Amino acid sequence: MANWNVQQVTNWGCAYFAASSTTNPVKATGGAASNTSFTVAQAQFIDTKDKFTGAYSDVSSKILSLSVTGQTLRAVVQFKSTGNTARECKSVALLSDNNVIAILSSNDVIFTIPASSTSVVGVSVDFDIVFTNAGQATVDVSTANTAMQSD
Repeated sequence: MANWNVQQVTNWGCAYFAASSTTNPVKATGGAASNTSFTVAQAQFIDTKDKFTGAYSDVSSKILSLSVTGQTLRAVVQFKSTGNTARECKSVALLSDNNVIAILSSNDVIFTIPASSTSVVGVSVDFDIVFTNAGQATVDVSTANTAMQSD
């Protein structure tokens, strides 16, 4: 099975987290899926969905859950096809409105979003962003039907 070889909080995402507070909390609104692979350097500088190359326009997303525990932010994003074509995904992005918080990418297809005519509801992707005391963040992920070690 392929793995996400790029797990990157974007520069925009880092600034967004740094500016967050109890009165200005982090808000994740959805995600985007693409069949384009990104390097760490490319992912770091993608700040808007428009720059997330190859994002499918016929794939919808919604946040199934968003929580913060200690120094870990966890978002579960569900992707569903709104068209009659299955979509292969090499990259996904966590969004706050039209801005990209984090990107997961692989050179290989990680999963396929089934066509809307199938009985499958959607594919869920977990983003676990862990902040360290050194001012860094790491992103751990799992795909549909799997569990994180933290679970």
